[in-house]
Formats: sequence, C-alpha cells, structure tokens
Amino acid sequence: MFQFVVLKFTNCDMKNFIIFAGQRIACIKMMILIILMGSFSVINALEKQAVTGKLIETKSNQVIPFASVSLSRDSDAALVYGASSDEKGIFKISSVKKGHYTLSVSFVGYKTVSKDLDIISEGDIDVGTIFLNEAVIDIKETVIVGERPKAKSERDKTTVSLR
Repeated sequence: MFQFVVLKFTNCDMKNFIIFAGQRIACIKMMILIILMGSFSVINALEKQAVTGKLIETKSNQVIPFASVSLSRDSDAALVYGASSDEKGIFKISSVKKGHYTLSVSFVGYKTVSKDLDIISEGDIDVGTIFLNEAVIDIKETVIVGERPKAKSERDKTTVSLR
C-alpha cells in the first residue's frame, strides 16, 4: 500500500540543492523587503498634504508675484517648509505633515502677514486669498555732505583746487 522512495544524494547534488534553496530564500526575503518599503512609503505619502493659496495687494487687487511663504512649527518656531509665489501670485508648499504651524507671507514693501494653520485632516489645504498691505516707512531728512580733494596727482602734474 505505501511505497517508500529512497533518494540518494551525492555530494555534488546536495551542494546544488543547498545553493538553490539559499537563492530561493534570498529571493523571498528581497520580495518581503520591497513590499514592506512600498507599504511604508504609501503610509508616509498619505500623511502629507500640500498647502496652497493666492497673494493679492489690498489697494489695487493686483497679484503679488515671487513673495516668500514659510511654514514654521508652533512648538519651537523652527522654519519647516518654504516656497515663493509664482507670477500669478499662487503658492504651493508640498509634502507638509500633520501638525500645528504658523504660515508667514512676506514681500519687500509690504507688511508680513502671519496666520495660524492646523493640519489635521487628509487632503490638500487651500488657505484662500491672503491680502498684503503696503508698509509705509517714514524716514527723516537725510543730508549728504561731500568734499572734493584739495589736490589731485596725475602722472606728470599735480592740480590744486582753491575752492
């Protein structure tokens, strides 16, 4: 009813079997590693969002191109992400993790605008239109005083000014 099969391995056959088994195990380990790495990158990508918005000048309703936009952590005020607006005044900060941030917008000649931002949900966040006001700086009178040199030396002569 039962038949037993006896296999005889020579040294050469056993070595080939061990090498083949080792290669097979290494291939399985590599596949598991690739699957795990892919899973972590997908999970990490799901935790990140983009923050977008548009910058407008208050008085003229003109877009503000190339302004600096930054996200700082509320916990330690460290700059975490940064971008600048494009020629249409639109900015996009990519790969932002969930957390509590301060969004700051600055541009030469305008007051800096700061806004608290809590990123708690998944998906991109549009902060809408941010209006910037001109920064008026009053400076006092500036007087520039200069003097001409009394004497000027050249290669073959010296000129003296009497004024």
